[in-house]
Amino acid sequence: KHLLIPTYRSTDFDVHRNWLAITHHLPLSEWYFDDVDGGTVHTLDYPPLFAFFESFLSNNYITNAILCNGWLDARCLELLPDVDNEPSDNCIKFHRCTVILSDIVLFIGAYFASTSIGVVLRDNNRPHNTLLTFLLIVTNPGLIMLDHVHFQYNGMMLGILLCSIACMIKG
Repeated sequence: KHLLIPTYRSTDFDVHRNWLAITHHLPLSEWYFDDVDGGTVHTLDYPPLFAFFESFLSNNYITNAILCNGWLDARCLELLPDVDNEPSDNCIKFHRCTVILSDIVLFIGAYFASTSIGVVLRDNNRPHNTLLTFLLIVTNPGLIMLDHVHFQYNGMMLGILLCSIACMIKG
């Protein structure tokens, strides 16, 4: 995943950069209505839970510290029109790292799901390799390419789904 940091980025990067800027600078009441005075097509159009996640990414101690120390340029979180939206290398690295860190949720979900399924299968005298199940989930090449090249957080969403499934299995 670290090797993908300097690679190609899709237009989804611009979308997420703008969403971070919206949730960083605007009050909650304006999140879904701001279009930088008509200068961007990347308005916040995801459900509120994801908007709060973007707000958490843009408004936390770590983000503020890297902004204050100059490791991340302020333009990365500025409300910019689409014609003036060229990111710095540090901005791209910051975004890639947010996707990588969100994979923690995928790892947690994969662990709970694989251990829950393993218990059920062993109770029915069927073999199950918990480690193999876990590794197949977290090393899915499609998920790695989609999330880490296109700046998506599908791994995090899958992790939440897997946690839900594990809870249903455990009763």
